[in-house]
Amino acid sequence: MKNTRMIPYYSKLSTPILPEKLKIVMIKTKFLKCHFIIFLLISILSLTLSNKVQADSIWKKRIATNTNLFNDNRARGTGDIVTVQIDESTQITGTEDSTANSAQKHSVNIDTTKFLTKVLGDTSGYLPNASSDTSHSFSGKGAYASNRNLSLELTAVVTEVLANGNLIIEGNRDVNINNEKYNIKVSGIIRPIDINLNNVIQSSSIANANIVLEGKGFLTRAGKRGWLNRIYEVVWPF
Repeated sequence: MKNTRMIPYYSKLSTPILPEKLKIVMIKTKFLKCHFIIFLLISILSLTLSNKVQADSIWKKRIATNTNLFNDNRARGTGDIVTVQIDESTQITGTEDSTANSAQKHSVNIDTTKFLTKVLGDTSGYLPNASSDTSHSFSGKGAYASNRNLSLELTAVVTEVLANGNLIIEGNRDVNINNEKYNIKVSGIIRPIDINLNNVIQSSSIANANIVLEGKGFLTRAGKRGWLNRIYEVVWPF
């Protein structure tokens, strides 16, 4: 009689039967591998796109071609723009008082006893002594007063840079208010050191400043004397 050994039932299966805990560990391992692969793909994709997508800088660009934090936007070269803060106040008063007095006295004594007596005969009572008195006086007085205030901002352009670094600026502005037209012009020489960080310079810091305000309209005409009055003052001799 042959000896037969008992073979467990699970040994006949193609795959061995694993304990339940081992199955759970294998499932978790596969799950972690999937997460790692997904994370790796996302990281590679982020690094690839980072060269194309950039966040905006928190620092404002001062000029289009230079983003250096330590530079400013003050005018320095030909063609740059600078804002001129005009705050001018002029007060002119003048008085003139002149007085002129003159007096003259003339007297003529005619001696008729010699030559005229021989020619005309007795001239007594006909050619008396002559005398004249003249006097002249003049008094004139005039007064003039003018008080004007001008406060505005005007943009000027740097037209030239001098050898010492100073800038020549020129600006022009037309304003129309209630059909009253005004033309404001400003020109002069400025120093870059006098320009503040907001690219503004005060009119009092302009050398050889030429600030002109020309008006055209009803108010301007009302403030001027008429042409007939001006001619009258020129022609009138007194």
